[in-house]
Amino acid sequence: MALPSRSTGLLSAFGSVWIIGVGNEELYRVDPNGNKITATIDVGSRPGALAAGEGSVWVLNEGDGTVQRIDGTNGKLVASIDTGTVGKGAIDVGGVIWVNSRLTPIIQIDPRTNLVRGKIKVETGEYSTIRYGGGSLWISGASIRRIKPPD
Repeated sequence: MALPSRSTGLLSAFGSVWIIGVGNEELYRVDPNGNKITATIDVGSRPGALAAGEGSVWVLNEGDGTVQRIDGTNGKLVASIDTGTVGKGAIDVGGVIWVNSRLTPIIQIDPRTNLVRGKIKVETGEYSTIRYGGGSLWISGASIRRIKPPD
């Protein structure tokens, strides 16, 4: 299946495959059974990472520091949240939405309000991936760090 743009960021969630169209700053929703694009959603500058949870697909836009929340059932934009995390980063869902980049603290987004709830100052250096599991945040790069998030 050809895409309208070169792509990155691939996610399977809510019965669809979601693909970032980097060249066009779009998110493609693909029907895995019909192998065709069923929705094209405009996203922010330089979309770079995806996560799913809380009924939504979350897109981290590395060019403008926003996170966009897309409804997982209808593909509509729910919210655009300014995080200030410009540059290469990562996103995950675990109780809250977790966003990190090399240059900013870890950001917590409350999925009930779609607002930044807090920031965790962590020396991340070259760390680039964040995941939530086992009650902790896991940040990887040249090594791995485990962080117990605040309540």
